[in-house]
Amino acid sequence: MSTAALDVASRSDDPSSLMRGLEIACLAGAAGLLAVHVARLFAIRSALPWWAPALGLLASRRRDCGSGLVHWTADSWGSETMPLIGRRFLRPFRVHHVNPDDFLRRDFVDCNGDVALVTIPLLLLALRVPLAAPWGPAAAFFMVSFCAAALPTNQLHQWALTRPCRRRRWRGCRTGAWS
Repeated sequence: MSTAALDVASRSDDPSSLMRGLEIACLAGAAGLLAVHVARLFAIRSALPWWAPALGLLASRRRDCGSGLVHWTADSWGSETMPLIGRRFLRPFRVHHVNPDDFLRRDFVDCNGDVALVTIPLLLLALRVPLAAPWGPAAAFFMVSFCAAALPTNQLHQWALTRPCRRRRWRGCRTGAWS
């Protein structure tokens, strides 16, 4: 394979203007839904007792597990020729392993829009949790914490791949905590 063909094969597609608009809308929507949830949970802050930080930490750990599961699934299953998800979602996962620098060329919107797209249904579902129910505040807090921890996943991964991080061998980079 020629160098030019290898370069094309090891790059993810640039998003279309329609996809870029969708990603911007998803980022704005996820941020707006998080703000709504913060206000909603703040209004009942007395219902979030001492265990709320522990529940937030648990949600963050579940997000880490979920992120790994999504990454493994995208690497292992499906085809890049699948309609809707192939070239847009599966290909970037796979290209990232062949050419990690491809991930670094993606801007903030392209890097984080997909995660926002995935968190929006969960954040909408969390709005349906009745806060008056005994289990409601804990369930809503967990779901919102999960989504809040998931949103920066790709951005942290991108930062972990940057050259200064590779050179300095920060603890997060060395242990793989950011990837």
